[in-house]
Amino acid sequence: IMAVHTGCRISELLALTYNDISGNMLSVNKQLSKELVIEPLGVKTRDAVTDRQKTTTSQRTLPLNSVVLRELEDHRLWHLNEMMKRGYRTEYIFTTSNGTLYGRRNVLRALERVYKRVGVPCKAFHVYRHTFGTNLCKNGVPIQTASKLLGHKDINMTAKYYVNVGMDEKVKAVETIAFQGL
Repeated sequence: IMAVHTGCRISELLALTYNDISGNMLSVNKQLSKELVIEPLGVKTRDAVTDRQKTTTSQRTLPLNSVVLRELEDHRLWHLNEMMKRGYRTEYIFTTSNGTLYGRRNVLRALERVYKRVGVPCKAFHVYRHTFGTNLCKNGVPIQTASKLLGHKDINMTAKYYVNVGMDEKVKAVETIAFQGL
């Protein structure tokens, strides 16, 4: 729901905290990264950490619609109950059952299981971001606005990769000139 209704990248969603939400606005200003840790015996591990985003245009404030706000409220109540039950505290919105940050790969594997269970071909997580951009433009939102909501520096990126024009839009476009000048 968050991905389809905000256009956030998976790394941005996994780094979100409840403090990033103020009223109906979401501040997207960090992402989940991996940090290499070398342990005393030379063992290398990767820890999930939050980090600043690569570009300043990726840092943005997004309005949240009523669907997302309702789901976030339900999630927060569930999450508070889980924290009480399991004895941990966190400000992060999406955590494991002991309060640690989810690894990106774990989320993708869980998503693959959901796709398999419902009999849908597996899609990359980024498809939700594309869906967000496409839905905005299909509903008459100017591409400049969609580009800002997606955090793109250039609307050409939005136009090239995020606005998918379906056959019904093409037919409708051609029909608009069917009787002109004849």
